[in-house]
Amino acid sequence: MANVQVQVSSDKLSAFVVIKDDGRPLSEGEILSVVKSHGIKFGMNEERIAELEENPVYDQAVLVASGIPPVPGEDARIKVLIDEYTERNARQRSGRKGLPLPIVKAGEVVAIKIPPTKGKEGTDVYGNSIPPKPGKDLPLKCGKNVKLSEDGTEATAECDGILRMVDEKITVDELLTIDGDVDYSTGDIDFPGTVVIKGMVKPGFIVKVKRNIEIAGVIEAATVISYEGEVKAGGIKGRGKGLVTGRKVAVKFVENGNVDAEEDVIVESSIVNSTVKAGRDVVCSGPRCAIVGGSVIAGRRVLCCDLGSEVAVHTKVEVGVDPKVVERMGILKAQLKLDQENLQKLVRVVSLFKSKLESDQELPQEKKEAYQRALESIVNLRASIESGTRELRELQAKIDEASKEATIIVKGRAFPGVEVMMFSERYVFNQVASKIVLLYRNGQIVFRGYQGEEV
Repeated sequence: MANVQVQVSSDKLSAFVVIKDDGRPLSEGEILSVVKSHGIKFGMNEERIAELEENPVYDQAVLVASGIPPVPGEDARIKVLIDEYTERNARQRSGRKGLPLPIVKAGEVVAIKIPPTKGKEGTDVYGNSIPPKPGKDLPLKCGKNVKLSEDGTEATAECDGILRMVDEKITVDELLTIDGDVDYSTGDIDFPGTVVIKGMVKPGFIVKVKRNIEIAGVIEAATVISYEGEVKAGGIKGRGKGLVTGRKVAVKFVENGNVDAEEDVIVESSIVNSTVKAGRDVVCSGPRCAIVGGSVIAGRRVLCCDLGSEVAVHTKVEVGVDPKVVERMGILKAQLKLDQENLQKLVRVVSLFKSKLESDQELPQEKKEAYQRALESIVNLRASIESGTRELRELQAKIDEASKEATIIVKGRAFPGVEVMMFSERYVFNQVASKIVLLYRNGQIVFRGYQGEEV
């Protein structure tokens, strides 16, 4: 059989025969026998071999067996869910659209690793398996505020914030920086961390932040809310619209604004024709600071240079009562009144049922059920009245304690037109008074001279 040569490719995935013409025809069986004698037994193309018997091809390599090449494994892939969270935030946004951000919450999965695959084995023409090249692994790199799962396949946010890639690491950033103004280019801002705005907040826009807000410019007829932190801004021009609220509020000035702070409001210059409320102190700290017009309410103290103005504009200052405590007491009193009225009605209903039962009158089933419900409601109402009364006493005790610290400090002048309220006591200035301190003592507003003390 010297007239049939067998050739095998270097990767052993292809086998060829080369037939030399010696004048003698070859049968299919002879060709197969020669191929198999070389150990080739996989992927045999017997149809092609049969064709060579009928139509021989001389001096050319003819493919007669093919192996199956291995399928290499896929490399590991990292999928950071930035697009998914951006889309979710865009769907959830209300009001003016703009700047959809990949905002995530603590505990949410922010990235996943799709592990590498091993690939699929191949088979050469000798019937031997060919191992595949496995896919390369890729570590899931976690940065700030991101935790990697034990198996290394999931990254989870450890806090609320913006999902970012920083130095090839997955991070959750608690700080959002707006390089310009909050306007139609940004839309309203609703962020679970801290926000720094290098411009101003334009009229009608809303900024809601969980922690601190720093605004280089002015808040103009806009709403700015910090739920747990402080608000700092260049100033407030309210135009009688919007609201600025936070645990603390510190601004350069307030004009026609509405400010509500859980603790303190600190103003460098003046508060003009505004409504300002603070659970603790309102302080105008600048050398020419003033409170002119509007209403200022503080739980503990108010400090300013001038109070009111020479033109006797009406200016109201109320000190000694935390506005939120007063609001809560009002709600409690209304609820207690309603509960007591309902309790009296139910007591009458139960009394009527009892009188019928005592007279051996048979009550229909629905009346028995109504009787039982009335008894349960009486128990619940009495518990509610007891709880509300206890809370009301505690709040009143807070107010009584606050009376010891209730103070208004006027380092400059207090003008006619100024109305001062300390608890239920009221005083209206009819003439200019200079450098005074107002205190609440024994149920009355008392005056003494200002001696340089600060809040």
